[in-house]
Amino acid sequence: MTLHSGPMRGQWSIAPLDVDRATVSIIVPIRNEEESICSTLDSVLHQSFPSSRTEVIVVDGMSTDGTRAVLDRYRQEYARLQVVDNPGRTVPVALNLGIQRATGDVVVRVDGHCRISHDYVECCMALLAESGAANVGGLMRPECKGAIGQAVAVATRSRFGIGNGRFHYLERQAYVDTVYLGAFRTHVLRELGGYDEELVRNQDDELNYRIRHAGYSILLSPDIVSTYVPRHSLRAIWRQYYQYGFWKVRVIEKHWGSVQARHLAPALLVSGLLASAAAFVMSKRVWTLLPWVGYIGADLVMALLHTRRSPSQTLPVALVFPCLHLSYGIGFAVGTGRYLLMCARPSAAHPT
Repeated sequence: MTLHSGPMRGQWSIAPLDVDRATVSIIVPIRNEEESICSTLDSVLHQSFPSSRTEVIVVDGMSTDGTRAVLDRYRQEYARLQVVDNPGRTVPVALNLGIQRATGDVVVRVDGHCRISHDYVECCMALLAESGAANVGGLMRPECKGAIGQAVAVATRSRFGIGNGRFHYLERQAYVDTVYLGAFRTHVLRELGGYDEELVRNQDDELNYRIRHAGYSILLSPDIVSTYVPRHSLRAIWRQYYQYGFWKVRVIEKHWGSVQARHLAPALLVSGLLASAAAFVMSKRVWTLLPWVGYIGADLVMALLHTRRSPSQTLPVALVFPCLHLSYGIGFAVGTGRYLLMCARPSAAHPT
């Protein structure tokens, strides 16, 4: 699918949606999900929404583990399950391949490491029809696994941990800038050109910005329930949020209006800490380390506040908070440096 520039605000209108007749295409982008694909597919294939009006499109990024064998078994049992190859291997390419194949009035995105509730599709369809929104979804609800996984679950539902991204913590229905996963009106996705295949990360954030910029709305409801298994090592979390920070710069470059304070805060934190350390090395004055003292103190206080009922989690949460902040901030700084280099050399290609 070829990506094109989004339309001007209000250029298109929302088509009516008849829940009693509408059809759904559930798209599941995966790669090497042998451990979790069964629970994901079981939740997708046993929905309260009529199966006669539902198709499931699994787009596999050329998995090298046992994922494909699992898919073959499910495909033999469920005729409405399609498996599509994704030679590009990235999530936005997978989603665009699924959108091209989709025959449903609504596209529901489900990732390969999450599970959706029995009435997930039914709730999405009802909310789309009632609200006239272009995209609806729920909260990002982590399912704990191990000490670090539990700490990630706490940290990513905290405003101190991830800022004001409301799909992490808001327990009431509201219009928002983005939701977790999403159920989209298919005609809107196609009119907007689908996902930006350049963005290895943050492609959902960028798409939702274009949806809003086109004059459509995005609605969050806590009644739309899903869970996902977060990464359960500090190394994996660091790598994930470093990539989020790095690719956020490219999103901002494409859409300056998308930038928010929470996107800049981690990079400002990293800059402040580095400046403090440099000042201490040069001057040997202890007061120059006040930014470090302030941040470490805030980290410990917030970890204590978030784990009052589970003191054993305090240390892991105190480690995860700076892991989220510093990795994102460094990634953002590196992405900014790449952008500035490309501005100095206009002929240079964007990083992939």
